[in-house]
Amino acid sequence: MLPSAIAAGLASSLAEFPLPTFLHLGLQGVEVSAEGEFMSLFADLVPPTP
Repeated sequence: MLPSAIAAGLASSLAEFPLPTFLHLGLQGVEVSAEGEFMSLFADLVPPTP
C-alpha cells in the first residue's frame, strides 16, 4: 500500500492528465458508488462515436 502522501499526490497528478482524450477514447459510465466520504466512478474506455 502506498503511503497516503504519495497516493494523494499521484491521484491529483493523474486527475489533471486527460488520459482518455490523449488516447482518443471516450468514457462510458458503469457505476457510481459512495462509501462514507469517498466516491468511486467506474467507467469503460470506449472508441469515440463517429
